Amino acid sequence: MYELTERERIKETPNSWKRVYYNRSKEWYNQDKKEIYDKLSKLDLNTCYKEDVDHIIGNSSWTDNNCDVCSKHRYTVLKIDKRGDEFSICSKCLKACLSMLE
Repeated sequence: MYELTERERIKETPNSWKRVYYNRSKEWYNQDKKEIYDKLSKLDLNTCYKEDVDHIIGNSSWTDNNCDVCSKHRYTVLKIDKRGDEFSICSKCLKACLSMLE
């Protein structure tokens, strides 16, 4: 279990992108993937916006920090990982779940 913020998602995107699209033989799958990585690498990942990353990639799947219960984008979620199955929950939904147990 760990906390994941939107900023952390933004910061991890270039390395995650490279891990997916740069193969073991040290080559990019195609030039477009390399160009996207180069653009991501030029961003100031401490200050850029989620929308900056989304615009470069062409979608928001790499930066979305959504709660799996309410499906809303949240700045911070709790990630629960059990044997590769990952689940995200926001504090509002977690509090609602906990209140059901009381």
